[in-house]
Amino acid sequence: MQAAEPQPAPAMQEKPAAAKAHRPAAAKNTAPPQTAATHPPPATQGTAGHFRVQFGAFANEENARRVQWAIEATGLKVVVSHDQGASGNPLFIVRSPSYPDRAAALSAAQTVQSRAKHLVNPIAIDYAIIPDRAAGEQHAQR
Repeated sequence: MQAAEPQPAPAMQEKPAAAKAHRPAAAKNTAPPQTAATHPPPATQGTAGHFRVQFGAFANEENARRVQWAIEATGLKVVVSHDQGASGNPLFIVRSPSYPDRAAALSAAQTVQSRAKHLVNPIAIDYAIIPDRAAGEQHAQR
């Protein structure tokens, strides 16, 4: 009996490290959903929203596009914007649409992070919740 148990154990050890007990949710959502209803709704066009999720800033546009594609595979639409870094070099920033509050932005980021673990090629997603510049100075971060 002990000879049969070590064989399944290595396979079981890899999955919890990658999925951390998210197996029930993973079994339910085997394919990345493509509907907007699964993420908190971004602010409507009539409002600027107060927060965005920033998934990265890259010196190389190709790297930014790779992150964009991975995030969009989880069902969240993101944009890559071009900016200039402090040293004057180009910077490609991957951000979500605007959300009405920090909690909605955080919920969307955590959903993306969880779903990215279950992609065909699982990846780790890092993020930062940032104030939306378009919301104006009255809504600046604490």
